[in-house]
Amino acid sequence: MVEHYEYLAEGKRRSAAGILAQLKQDIGPKGSILVYYAAFEKSRLKELAGSFPEYQEWVDNINERIVDLNVPFRDFSYYHPQQLGSASLKQVLPVLTD
Repeated sequence: MVEHYEYLAEGKRRSAAGILAQLKQDIGPKGSILVYYAAFEKSRLKELAGSFPEYQEWVDNINERIVDLNVPFRDFSYYHPQQLGSASLKQVLPVLTD
């Protein structure tokens, strides 16, 4: 089942600790985590864990569970001419959703 979660920081300041706390609450302890372009997402999580070491173990677990939806497009296992040679989500999404 797909569920929508969101986070909006209170006030004008960005709250990285708040984002991590909310993610930890919303993402269960098991199962795959689907992202598009895993290298980017994993590096952002590692940066956050570097600033908030109390989340390091949790981030390591999350990063092991990430599945990159970009792979079949990047490897050209799936290709549509409207992608114009790109695996960018900006090119892939319109092709798939039309």
